[in-house]
Amino acid sequence: MLIEFRVANFRSFKEEQTFSFVASKDEKHPGNLIPCGKFNLLKTAVLYGANASGKSNLFHAILGMWHHVVFSATRINKGDPIPWVVPFRLDRTTDGEPSLFEVSLQKDDTRYQYGFTLTRERIHDEWLYVFPPPPARRRHLLDRHLDLGTGKTEWRLGRLFKKRAADLLKEMTGDNVLALSRGAQLGMQPLSDVYSWFVYRLKLFDSAAVGSSLTQPSIRHLIQNPSRIPAVLDVLKAADLGIAKIEALEEWSFPGGREGTTQEKGSTGRADDDEITVPKLRTFHDMTGEDMQVAFDLSDESAGTQQLFALSVSFLNALESGATIVVDELEHSMHPLLTRKLIEHFQSSAANKNGAQLLFTTHDSTLMTPSLLRRDQIWLVEKNEQGASELLSLYDFKTRNDEAYQRNYLAGRYGAVPNFGAFFDHLGD
Repeated sequence: MLIEFRVANFRSFKEEQTFSFVASKDEKHPGNLIPCGKFNLLKTAVLYGANASGKSNLFHAILGMWHHVVFSATRINKGDPIPWVVPFRLDRTTDGEPSLFEVSLQKDDTRYQYGFTLTRERIHDEWLYVFPPPPARRRHLLDRHLDLGTGKTEWRLGRLFKKRAADLLKEMTGDNVLALSRGAQLGMQPLSDVYSWFVYRLKLFDSAAVGSSLTQPSIRHLIQNPSRIPAVLDVLKAADLGIAKIEALEEWSFPGGREGTTQEKGSTGRADDDEITVPKLRTFHDMTGEDMQVAFDLSDESAGTQQLFALSVSFLNALESGATIVVDELEHSMHPLLTRKLIEHFQSSAANKNGAQLLFTTHDSTLMTPSLLRRDQIWLVEKNEQGASELLSLYDFKTRNDEAYQRNYLAGRYGAVPNFGAFFDHLGD
């Protein structure tokens, strides 16, 4: 489970900003919480802000960290730049400085604190601390630091590393590669635990993606796990979309133009090195007045239906595995009532039994209500006078549990709303 995420000097974030899933002492909606030792974590959290305030930049910060942890050991060659790193550019003092990323997470009964700083050229710092259950003390596993004077990397590795393993890790880890990623690739258990959390317990979903880039991963998952289809169908039926049945399969084609389904390919026994396979989802609707169904391709369905399909696969997987899912623009193309139902389902004790978490950005202020969310679940992002994004929880304001959050937010009481210019001044006349 994700406890906190910290970021600094990345895109619109200049000074260090912290997003936290740690619940406050607020006693409202106890069902929205996950017990975690001596404290509680939030099941869901939402981030509001004006356009260009930094909402999507928080998503991209988590995405960038995830991508470098998962792929730096396998997809980056010596000397390659790290293209996703974009420092805060509105201040000359930060443009060439490293960006910072850190997570604090709970896995089973152990807490981990892992982070790094980097530029487009190389890793500057990397650290990993482990906090076992009491009475055991904090363990230092990894500390890597770039000496700017000598240009060399200094290493401190914990006692869990034998000398041979420590020497191998130092030798095999390039300047632009994370030691966590390389160590996990080499099968070093102290590092594999945290690496596996990024791979299997952190899922990111960009609702701004369109078409196949949004839906194909979900379709492939259903092809590989057909037992999940009934649950996804239940979500689509409950949303009143008119879908009676779904079918996930792969279609194949050859350069000569011949095409068909995977089932047909298997019946012919043909195996061609030039074949192309594409995941497809068929939806079936009942024909009016007839005892038959009509098949459609998912691309024929509305954008909201496609969005709900892809989200439902991700949500159901997260609820089953206890994963943390981060979604940019959750409400994209979906009705506000449907978005709310998804959140209510995610927060329900019956559905969320394994500590799954949801962080999402949105402009849908109808979700900003005490009947759905606690104050500490509502986060705001706003740019200061220097154009840098700052994060605040609604709990940081002097608000009441029964306050009209939406009305006060739209009235500008909490900030994080647009300040319209003179062009719009006449519209109220």
